Amino acid sequence: MDQLIFLPVQNLRFKDLYDWSIPVERCKSNKVILTPPASPRKNGVVIPHKEKEHGTLTQANEQDLALFRYKTRVYAVREECPHAGGPLHLGDIEELGDETLVVKCPWHGWKIDLESGCVKFPKGHDLQSTVVYPVKVTDDGQLYIGFDSLYGGYFRAEDCDF
Repeated sequence: MDQLIFLPVQNLRFKDLYDWSIPVERCKSNKVILTPPASPRKNGVVIPHKEKEHGTLTQANEQDLALFRYKTRVYAVREECPHAGGPLHLGDIEELGDETLVVKCPWHGWKIDLESGCVKFPKGHDLQSTVVYPVKVTDDGQLYIGFDSLYGGYFRAEDCDF
C-alpha cells in the first residue's frame, strides 16, 4: 500500500456510509428514489436506488466506484459488475459461510468478493473479477482510495487552457 496514490473521496465521510453489519437495519423496507440526472453514473443513465440501504456510488481518479461499509471497514470496488456491467452500488452485501463478504449484483445475482474482487457465484466464473481498491479512513472520517497511478488525462497538455 506504500506505493499507491491515495485520493480523497469528496463530500463523503465514513459516518455517511450505510453499515451492512447491522442485521436489523438490513431487514427494513427501502424507499426507492431516483438518482439525479447529474449522477456520476456513465452515459447519464438514471438509476433507481434505495435511500440509504445500499452501497454508495462515487467517483475518484475519473473512475466510478462502489463503496461499502461493514463495521469499521470500508470497501471500494469498480462500480460495474464483471458479468454485464450491473450497478454494484445497488447490490446487497452478504456474508458467505466462510465469512467472506460479497456484493450481490442486482441484475443477475453474481456475487463478488469485496476483498479480492473475484467472482464467488455462479460457480465456474472464478476467473472473472473486478478491481478492488484499498481505502484509508482518517480519525475524522475522511475517506481516501488508493490507486496504482493517476488518470492519464490529468496530464494532457492539449486539454489545458494556457
